[in-house]
Amino acid sequence: MHLSNLVLLPLALLPLVTADSEGSWSIRGSTTKDENADPNNSDLYEDLVSGRNTVVCEELSNGEELMFVKGTPGDFVVTVYEGLDNSENKKCLGEGANIQPGEVYVGPFKHYEVKFIPPVKRSWKVLRSWVA
Repeated sequence: MHLSNLVLLPLALLPLVTADSEGSWSIRGSTTKDENADPNNSDLYEDLVSGRNTVVCEELSNGEELMFVKGTPGDFVVTVYEGLDNSENKKCLGEGANIQPGEVYVGPFKHYEVKFIPPVKRSWKVLRSWVA
């Protein structure tokens, strides 16, 4: 077997490995009004929403503002927002934050949106990191 085939074989299998790796996402948050609250205190947080599907601009916690938010995006882009466009378009507005695992985001946040990352884009992202 030629050396170039050994290099290309793992690259050819990469989309197969990532194509079936769709995971679930989740968001946890805290509605505390205490300005001195420690955002790293896990007792403050409650599970708010989770799923395995995409979501277009929904409320996080029955309309209450969340002071702190954290979560697990899985294979999705999970974004939290301050507000909502009240027109028929149903678009999230205001400051937003893309949730990253292990990070805490300081609000206030009221809405969220979830988009799926196609396996092809994930594969190219990994390939570019190997080449760089």
